[in-house]
Amino acid sequence: MRRVIVLLLVVFGLGASAQPVFRGTEIFPAEEFAARRARVMTEIGDGVAIVLGTTEPAGEMPFRQNSQFFYLTGVTEPRASVVIDGRAKTTTVFLQPKTARQDDSQYGKGMGPGPDAARTLGVDAAVDRAGFTAAIESVLAAKRVIYTPFAAEVLGSQSQGDPTRLWTANKQDPWDGRDSREATFIAKLKEKAFAAGPAPGMNPDVKNLDPIVNAMRAVKSAREVAVIREATNITGLAIMAAMRESRPGLREYELQAPAEYVFKKHGALGASYFALIATGQNTYYTHYNRNTAVLADGDLVQFDYAPDYKYYQSDVTRVFPANGKFTPRQREMYGIYLKLYQAVLTSINVHITPSDVIKAALVKMDAIMSSYPFTDARIKTAATNFVENYRRQQPNARSLGHNVGMEVHDVGGLQAPTLEPGRVFTIEPQFRIEEEHLGIRLEDMILITDTGYENLSAFVPIEIDDIERWMATREAALVPVRLETALGDIDIALDAERAPISTANFLKYVDGGFYEGGRFHRTTRPETYNPVLPNRPPMRVIQAGIKPGARPGIAPIPLERTSATGLHHLKGTVSMARGGPDTATSDFFICLEDDPTLDFGWKRFDDGQGAAAFGHVTRGFDVVQKINAQPTAPRQATPDNPLTLTQNLAPPIGIIKACRIVAAGMPVSGCPK
Repeated sequence: MRRVIVLLLVVFGLGASAQPVFRGTEIFPAEEFAARRARVMTEIGDGVAIVLGTTEPAGEMPFRQNSQFFYLTGVTEPRASVVIDGRAKTTTVFLQPKTARQDDSQYGKGMGPGPDAARTLGVDAAVDRAGFTAAIESVLAAKRVIYTPFAAEVLGSQSQGDPTRLWTANKQDPWDGRDSREATFIAKLKEKAFAAGPAPGMNPDVKNLDPIVNAMRAVKSAREVAVIREATNITGLAIMAAMRESRPGLREYELQAPAEYVFKKHGALGASYFALIATGQNTYYTHYNRNTAVLADGDLVQFDYAPDYKYYQSDVTRVFPANGKFTPRQREMYGIYLKLYQAVLTSINVHITPSDVIKAALVKMDAIMSSYPFTDARIKTAATNFVENYRRQQPNARSLGHNVGMEVHDVGGLQAPTLEPGRVFTIEPQFRIEEEHLGIRLEDMILITDTGYENLSAFVPIEIDDIERWMATREAALVPVRLETALGDIDIALDAERAPISTANFLKYVDGGFYEGGRFHRTTRPETYNPVLPNRPPMRVIQAGIKPGARPGIAPIPLERTSATGLHHLKGTVSMARGGPDTATSDFFICLEDDPTLDFGWKRFDDGQGAAAFGHVTRGFDVVQKINAQPTAPRQATPDNPLTLTQNLAPPIGIIKACRIVAAGMPVSGCPK
């Protein structure tokens, strides 16, 4: 990780203000926002929805739109507003005019009023903000019901309750007295109505738009899920980077630095919330954020930090030893907590209530408690309290954690008595040893699907052995592994620094012995490649996997794109085989020649996302060539495929053993160096 620290100095020393400010139509197509507005029109009937965008920042800071306005429009310009007419089924956006100086000299091309903006946004009209007053007066004169947000606007690193509490406190402060923009706007609507004359009925009927929009936001669309998935991938990479950097003597904030580098590298605007990095007795607190304590040898670190990525958030927590090795007592404490935590996680299902989930989890918890080999009375008491707390909650439980979406504590609540598809939330139960002021809290991102649930953060190391193995890679950027095959040995180096997810995944299969009895089963020599396939030039790789029929129970991993890692498909590259994105498990391939068509942006894969390169051959490339030259199974030619050979090696070439290449005294077992 030394190289990362140097890079951090460059990034934060020279370009700290460089922040990606994505426009709405760079995140979602216009039809995504149009579909949301159509639902609002249905809900408000003959009413009119009016929403204000946020103002420009007070200084030279990146602009971030407020959540409700962005959700409905995708507009990322300051002081914009929108009128959504439920009766006319029209949307009008009001924008500030752009000046030549702003567009041509200061900021680059922005979005101003006009037909081009209307087409880009998919709205009926995009007009000068100067016309907003007349539009409001027309709505008031027609005595239309007005729907507008009542809650204070939410910007980055906030959830809806945060600014609402702030502005309430400001309003009540005798030396302040300010109110939120939303409350001020509603007051001005009423002033404007009364200014028109004292006629009966001029007090406008203003209703809260938030419940309508919040209910929509609680159920995520497929496009929203894709962005949340990417935010979670970035979060996991950041946590894994912090694990590799951890060592006694650092301060908590020094683990924040590699995480923020990962955030910036992958396009985040900033942080979703303040970093919750706690060591030692600070782990007792749920939201400790001073981050100034020193990591001591023998302490655990609780790491909870996520990015604000394209207006969406994530929220994942992991716990790991500061020195990379759990003590026997920590193994007992973390081990029982993890088992109880997983009892909740594995009880989640679609179409059931949170109470049903906890009821099923309690059955598992009781079995775990009765069989767990406790040696420490305090740990057993803490575990008992943990279970009993769930038992008390179970009859009336209405949630398992908090929603996550455009805000880390997202709006909308459950929206139904049961867990239904499209819900995204976390679970984060805390375990405490009160006498020692110690705590443990894990947290995962859960997506409810049509068939059950998906743990979006499952790839982040959570098991004790997986954490220790990952942290053992921190002394070197490259992790050497040997594949002993029936035709000879192949040594490969895995790039743990640039491709941490794929490396950690591959090491799970190596360290778990799953490649023993596996085989190289495929080669793609030109004579085995169907020339009828469009846009598929022949490639030359050999592919291997674990023993047929093995079921290691390891979840698929997110795709690490070559555009992010900088690792390309060259001769000798080791890469993950996959079907769709985020489906890679144990199969991998080795390139026999340079092949850029396997990189991001090429159409070797229909989705253009490429494969995840994560290592390279360091010795034994002649063995790779021997495997490539082995015979493949015959096939019957057809009009669609004139080939008489398949790509299936016949027979496959067995993998006798796969192991890390380690020196004496290393904290993991493997092949001798």
